[in-house]
Amino acid sequence: MGSVKKGLLLISVLLLLGCTTFRVELDIYSGVPNPSWILSPPEAEDLTNRISRLVPTDEVLQRPETLGYRGFIVQTTAASSAIVQTIRAYHGIVEVVDSTGTAYYLDPERQIELWLLATSKPPLSDDLIDDIVREIMKDMP
Repeated sequence: MGSVKKGLLLISVLLLLGCTTFRVELDIYSGVPNPSWILSPPEAEDLTNRISRLVPTDEVLQRPETLGYRGFIVQTTAASSAIVQTIRAYHGIVEVVDSTGTAYYLDPERQIELWLLATSKPPLSDDLIDDIVREIMKDMP
């Protein structure tokens, strides 16, 4: 699990240098592009801090095979346009993948998913946001 903490440290350093873009994708559609938006530097730092407070787990993120809501994907990209890290949040598990490996974190209250949804920019409609919140909340303990 230490490798991911190093990965989060790398992202924190890149954020301080202004060298990283955090692109969020709502994984929901099939056959048409998913909505996406860019986090502001303070939002990117907030996301990194939120993930660092989650509890590591050996539970692997199960990728959904259904249509509809399938979580969030966050790609961190360096100034060179190289993808530095991929973060997936779905069903109370956050997966962080970088060059040092893959780690998983428990998020039973689904704070990361709800927070990412709250950062969404237009064109997400109020109806779509309400549908996603209902989808996230229906499986909560």
